[in-house]
This record gives sequence, structure tokens and C-alpha cells, in this order.
Amino acid sequence: SFIICAAVSFIIAYKYNPSVQWMSDLNEALEYRLKFAHDGFQNYKLKLFGQNIRFVGNGVNAEGEKSIGVYNYIDCFYEHILLKYGIIFFVIVITGFTVASYLSMKKKDYHLLLLFALLAVHAIIDDLVILLNYNTLWFFIMPLIAQQGYASRNKLLSLRDLIPKRKRKFRFKFTL
Repeated sequence: SFIICAAVSFIIAYKYNPSVQWMSDLNEALEYRLKFAHDGFQNYKLKLFGQNIRFVGNGVNAEGEKSIGVYNYIDCFYEHILLKYGIIFFVIVITGFTVASYLSMKKKDYHLLLLFALLAVHAIIDDLVILLNYNTLWFFIMPLIAQQGYASRNKLLSLRDLIPKRKRKFRFKFTL
């Protein structure tokens, strides 16, 4: 799903034409993300090891001051890492996500597979999907990954099994 979503986002962004009605409507629905992704492909060349691109958005800079300058921020995760970090890093990340999805499918862990599929689709419109502080989906994925590490081949653990049981220090017995 990561390869398919990346390919779809690249094709639509690269072929974006504002005079085509459905593309214009889609661009407006996505808050002009297609236009900025298309501009990114036009302004920056693809490189093996990436390039130093200073993306400027509507937020604040590292000093906490309002960003000024030309808005050139690319919200698509796939295009963002491809242009900024390069082809090699992009291939490593997409391969890692694809292998993780394949392994979850092979282990019949359909919950984790569904989460990866949702993450792949979400990455089309959000470049911060990999960062923990911007994506709470990782909080849901981590127990599933940890659960698989502790599970035996024949028995899947529940989240209750991961919490250590407390021993009671005092036992009261009431009789009448």
C-alpha cells in the first residue's frame, strides 16, 4: 500500500493541471496541496542523497517568529522525503514500511496491517506521519508490535497479559 500510495501521489502531483476541473476541485479540497507538490517537482531536482531545502509554511520558525517568505511547504510525506532526503532514503523508508506490512499480513495480524494501510493513505496528505509527537497512531501501533515480540507461536497475548500482576501484601478475612 505504501508503494501504491506513493505512486498515486507522485503521478497526480507531477501531472497536476489547474485547468482540468477534477484536478482543480481536488486541489481545492486538499487545501492546495497538489499545487505545492507540483511546484516542488518543478523547482527542485531529484537527487540521490537529498538536498538542503528550506520549506516555508504558515507556522512559526525555530525562533518562534512568524515565517515570512514564499510558501513552498509540501504536505505529502512521500514527496517531502523524496525531495528533501533523496532517492536512497526514500527507497529505504518505503521498503521498510512495505516489509513491515508484508510481515503483518503473513502473520495474519490484520489489525496492524489495517493500521499500516491507514498510515499509507494518510501519508498522502500529511508529511509528519512518521513523527511520534504529531501522529498518535504510533501509540496504537506500539502495543501491537510489542505484543508480537512477547507472544509465543501458539498463544497471542492480550494487553492485560503485558501488565505485571501485583501481589497482595495483606489478606483480610472477614467472618461473622
